[in-house]
Amino acid sequence: MSREDWEVFEEIRRERQEKRAERRAEWRKQIEELVAPRTGLMAGFTQMNAVARSARRALFDGSGWTRHTDAHYSRTLLGDRLDYWPGPCKWRWRGTTMTGDVNQFIEAREHQGADK
Repeated sequence: MSREDWEVFEEIRRERQEKRAERRAEWRKQIEELVAPRTGLMAGFTQMNAVARSARRALFDGSGWTRHTDAHYSRTLLGDRLDYWPGPCKWRWRGTTMTGDVNQFIEAREHQGADK
């Protein structure tokens, strides 16, 4: 590649970078206009969710569970590990992640295991 070819290539590259920067700035402006009105409302939901997660963690006593952190516990259910996160009420068992009341889930599975 000759020196002139290289200079032309660099000029084309600079022009493309400038165009990309302009498009990105325009896109960011549009996103900000769409998101800004919802920020106050979403901030309130986020704060309410944080309070609810903290309350669920505080209510969870952890008896019969192995504590890994304040937000992660585990135990064995029918020979497989059951991981539980009390904040978001989420658990994982046999490779499937679920949400809801883990105690009802455990009772139902232990009842099914006793029937077999």
